[in-house]
Amino acid sequence: MAAALRHQLCRRHFRRRFCADFGGGDADRAYSCAGRTWRRGRSRRLPLHGAVTVGRRHRLLPHRRPVQPLCVVRGDADRLVRPARARRAAGAARWRGEVWLHQFPRHHVFLLALGLLYGLLGTLNMADIMRVAPEANPAAMAGVAALLLLAFGMKAAAFPVNAWLPASYHTPPAVVSALFGGLLTKVGIYAMLRALVVLLPASRDLLEPVLVVIAVATLLIAPLGAIAETNLRRAIGFFVIGGVGSVLVGIALPSLAGVSGAGLYVFHAILTMTAFYLVAGLVERRTGQSDTRRMGGLYATTAPVSILFFVLVLATAGVPPFLGFWPKLLLLQAGLGEGSWLGGLVAIALLVNAVLTLIAGSRLWAHIFWRPAPEGAATPASASVATWLRVGTAGVLVGIVVAVGLWPNAMFEVLRLGAPDMLDPSRYVAAIGLAGGTP
Repeated sequence: MAAALRHQLCRRHFRRRFCADFGGGDADRAYSCAGRTWRRGRSRRLPLHGAVTVGRRHRLLPHRRPVQPLCVVRGDADRLVRPARARRAAGAARWRGEVWLHQFPRHHVFLLALGLLYGLLGTLNMADIMRVAPEANPAAMAGVAALLLLAFGMKAAAFPVNAWLPASYHTPPAVVSALFGGLLTKVGIYAMLRALVVLLPASRDLLEPVLVVIAVATLLIAPLGAIAETNLRRAIGFFVIGGVGSVLVGIALPSLAGVSGAGLYVFHAILTMTAFYLVAGLVERRTGQSDTRRMGGLYATTAPVSILFFVLVLATAGVPPFLGFWPKLLLLQAGLGEGSWLGGLVAIALLVNAVLTLIAGSRLWAHIFWRPAPEGAATPASASVATWLRVGTAGVLVGIVVAVGLWPNAMFEVLRLGAPDMLDPSRYVAAIGLAGGTP
């Protein structure tokens, strides 16, 4: 009786201490883990797997408790442990190990950069960073910027840390791939724009040659990978990487045209890559194959899908009058207006990327739709109502790509208002209420 009462009192104390921040269910699970470990006589401390379970909501709440530094690594610790548990399932351990190898270093490089930034400046407030960063040690700030570039480059799939994207985005269902390809890499690009162009422009200037090399390598390697690829959605993953290289040009050469082109390309890539993965899912659903060598002859049976695919190829390559033409034109203007060999190199890389992307996309279209179906190929399945709904969704996205490409004035007006504030954030600093900004 006394032992049971002690157990309940300890449980209530644990819940009172942690429930306010993490929720009762997680606190109970963590307490149970700790209790089992204590009863077995191994340790009186809260084990890692119990501590990290508490942190399901750590991202939404202030970090005050001593256990919360462990909660930061909860997701990564799960990814570290899961591959070992899944080794008996064929292929599962390898896939989860690849996910961990990508996510674990990225998160910790980012945390390292934040720690160094706080140690140098004493703040993580963006407006404060803009105000005090020019007074800090330039070499140390360049090191922080390099770490942020590495962390966000891994998220955005920039060269040389981009091999994970084509090896993963073809695995989930096509709708999930569309969400990933359209949005997730853009998070890294947005963070890179804010960190290197807005927060640390002086450090970005020191890293300009490195940024140019990364942008050029990403632009050239991506379409070459798409040409060599036979899996349809893996090839589209290389198109996503090529778009990341285009946006990196705007970060490497942050003039008004460069930042405007980068912002417009992000909008274009969200629409185009989402539609591309949806159309690829329709093709795979009709053929029952993901290998383009086993496809063919779909133009006669799925002409609308064929037209959508071809328009997306042209838009991705930057052929006028589609939406992809205008951001590449702005980026070319930024490269040629730089007046240096770096700008010329970037302009040449953009043109070569457009040609290679057109070759890769045309090759995919010809293999899937134009050439005869190979012998023994399965008869395409009949289109269902769900299939036509997906065709309609992709058609709406492609229609936006065509319409904005034909009438881009509204987008240019938005860029005219937003790009100057990214290059000169003094109005933002003044709006926050800190000294140094111009009202």
